[in-house]
Amino acid sequence: HGRCRNEKKGYGNRNAIISGVVFENCYNAIFIQAGSTKQHSSNIVVSDIVADKCEMLLGLFGNELGYPHVGNAMSATIRNLSARNCGHSTTYPARSAVICADRGCNVDISGIQLINDEKVKVNAFFRGDFSNVNVSNVSITGDFDRVFEFSRFAEVNSIGDDIFHTCDCRFTDVRLYGTCNNIATASKSDGKKVLNTHLQCVAKSVSSGDVIPRQLAKEKTLYCDFTETNNNARVSGYATEITGTRFENAKRKHLAKSTDAS
Repeated sequence: HGRCRNEKKGYGNRNAIISGVVFENCYNAIFIQAGSTKQHSSNIVVSDIVADKCEMLLGLFGNELGYPHVGNAMSATIRNLSARNCGHSTTYPARSAVICADRGCNVDISGIQLINDEKVKVNAFFRGDFSNVNVSNVSITGDFDRVFEFSRFAEVNSIGDDIFHTCDCRFTDVRLYGTCNNIATASKSDGKKVLNTHLQCVAKSVSSGDVIPRQLAKEKTLYCDFTETNNNARVSGYATEITGTRFENAKRKHLAKSTDAS
């Protein structure tokens, strides 16, 4: 079902290719562990993966001192992931998500499709702390509490600290064909949790109605481009600039701007 080559003994994974693999009924389909000198995971390519009924589709764990990690310690290119009924965790139910990061760094991801049945309950699609992670072309079918959850992820329930942050990331062309309570939220509201990051997402319905929740209202360098198709409303700008805006009140404003531009 694929191939993997590891040329550097003594390292976690380096110079590896994983392609054409099917994962079913597992905890974590793809797991990239990196951070310390004995656990480097770099120059890795993952492509053409199918997952069914996995608690986690992708784990990016750079759980070692020195965050953000340099590319030689952690880096990967990931393409073409197709998943069904993934993201519901019984191992860590309070922290479940489809893609989880514990200080995940230097990863380029493109081409994800997830289709979940109505009975599959998932807290978030993305969860954790990311650095220099670029994600594009994501198609999600199902209902979520939020698409982006910037909060601490750890595989030990006793870990309760929240000392890391997301920085220098781009999440673009993310499409949710379903309902979420919020498109994005965070565990802290101090304006230091999500830095120099761009989020672009289209959701069918946002039940809270808020473009930016209070947890992200102070993020000066978080740029958001959010669309709710039920209201035909699109709002974009830095979080500090568009906080307090509701999708139901943005429809007329957005359409007027589109008319002027044409």
